[in-house]
Amino acid sequence: MAAIVILIVGWIVGIPLSIRLGLAFLVIVAGAMVTNGSYVLKRLATLVPTLLLVTLFTFFLQTKRVTPEVVAIRVLGTGANADAVDKFIVENNLDAPFLQQYLDWLSGAVVGDLGTSFVNNISVSEQIGEAIPISLQLMVYAQLLALVISVPAGVYAAYRASRRGDAVVSTAALGFLSIPNFILATFLVYILALWLDLLPATSYVYLHESVIDHFKHMLLPSVSLAMALSATYMRLLRGDMVSTLQESFITTAKAKGVSPAKVLWGHALRPSSFTLLTVFAVNSGVLIGGALIIEIIFIIPGMGNKIVAAIVGFDFLVLQGAVVVLAVGFVLLNFLIDLLYTALDPRIRNVRA
Repeated sequence: MAAIVILIVGWIVGIPLSIRLGLAFLVIVAGAMVTNGSYVLKRLATLVPTLLLVTLFTFFLQTKRVTPEVVAIRVLGTGANADAVDKFIVENNLDAPFLQQYLDWLSGAVVGDLGTSFVNNISVSEQIGEAIPISLQLMVYAQLLALVISVPAGVYAAYRASRRGDAVVSTAALGFLSIPNFILATFLVYILALWLDLLPATSYVYLHESVIDHFKHMLLPSVSLAMALSATYMRLLRGDMVSTLQESFITTAKAKGVSPAKVLWGHALRPSSFTLLTVFAVNSGVLIGGALIIEIIFIIPGMGNKIVAAIVGFDFLVLQGAVVVLAVGFVLLNFLIDLLYTALDPRIRNVRA
């Protein structure tokens, strides 16, 4: 809750997103340390080398697949002579050994400096900083919408297991799982935007410009991403809750006269949510890929359009920086999900090193 307050208050005050995320991250880690310090230290011991390997691998792919000569020619143009190409390579330190290039880049990356674009001479961090909040908004909206749909549906399906209500919900979930998000997005645009003219089809409105217009423009992209996620979450939660409802503590609660609603939401839901929480984190990686495609369809100026523009414009540093940011974000999100287990699972909370 403290992390959420920091994110909201920081946004209202105008604190940069990177600082808000960093403070929220530290608050979550501190809270988990209080709950179970040894567990957090073990996770931190694996986090640091994982982040280093992720950045090293990404940098390696970019550097080895694109030679310094190719970079120079793409920036200077095909008419550049050999002297100009050599000068460009030397000035940008592209002829240095791989490890030196990586360490030079990493020393800047840890303080938020991902270099300067060769194409437009604008800071890579600045360009990504403009795009990533928009992508984060889309992913957060999609995840929240997926949870709002899947949790009640999963609980209901488990409660009505092997009956008509369970069959209807499970069939609907299977249908949404079978539809790719870009197909669903095209269908929604055709029906709700072009045919019925209920919602805008494309473009993006910033939240501070108009709250209503912002959510109108983000509704179709969010629904396009959320439906397959909600189907996955619902099926997992339904399966876990069916098993949980067979446990002895549920039978005891029913024998004590606890209402069915309290049994479902107060006793069965929490221990059934661990798998859902794990898949929630893993699906964030899938969600990143889906969001990139949806952004292109709905012309949203997020990371998807930034990556496509970098590929088309041969803007290698922007592409490298974007991939690193997305990969590191995915690793950190999974780390935070691990820490949330300490709040949900007493077995982790009470374990000793």
